[in-house]
Amino acid sequence: MYHKWWDGSNWGPSGWEPLGGVFTSPPAAVPGEAATPVPGVQRRLPRLFNPAEPVIFLEGVGRSFKHGGDGRFCPSLLPPEIP
Repeated sequence: MYHKWWDGSNWGPSGWEPLGGVFTSPPAAVPGEAATPVPGVQRRLPRLFNPAEPVIFLEGVGRSFKHGGDGRFCPSLLPPEIP
């Protein structure tokens, strides 16, 4: 059986330290107490996300009536200027 130790900044000794003794079985975990529950931590909620409405783009369909393509401001339809 061999041993190393940690002093907080280095492992010691430089090699493995012999402790003597013989293993009679493979190592096993020792049953212990059940883990104590960790107290809950309060965290901020995620930022509110409001998705935008879906948008569809169409190519080659001409101008929209919504954005001035209705002919309202064509020079031929405007009233004559008042002097």
